[in-house]
Amino acid sequence: MVFIPFIPTISLKGALVTLINSFIVFIIIVLSDKIINHNMSIKNSFIMSLIAYFLIPILMPLIDEFIFLPFLISFILIPFAVWIILGEILLPDFTYVNKFKVSLIAFVTYLILEYFPLTSYLISIIGI
Repeated sequence: MVFIPFIPTISLKGALVTLINSFIVFIIIVLSDKIINHNMSIKNSFIMSLIAYFLIPILMPLIDEFIFLPFLISFILIPFAVWIILGEILLPDFTYVNKFKVSLIAFVTYLILEYFPLTSYLISIIGI
């Protein structure tokens, strides 16, 4: 018998919260791009927010399954690394400082949305 260490469960509410949160991060990335005054592709910023929001919940249990990491590394540094890597890949025309600024703003927004789950509460009030 084959043991599969991680099988994600998907619910309608979880998928909806993830999509709404990734859209909020997308808006923040676009607004931060306007403040930094670079012309980032809206397509790249949308891809960056979607990939990060769906990749982080998949990667964290997989990494924790094989390597025991303290709380700080597991819940803060791994998502930060994902945002930085996606910024490097999806923002090719930016300088390293501007890539870091946009990735850092997106990561802080991600942390706020992840650890203060307002979107989840609003969807619960709606009744989904």
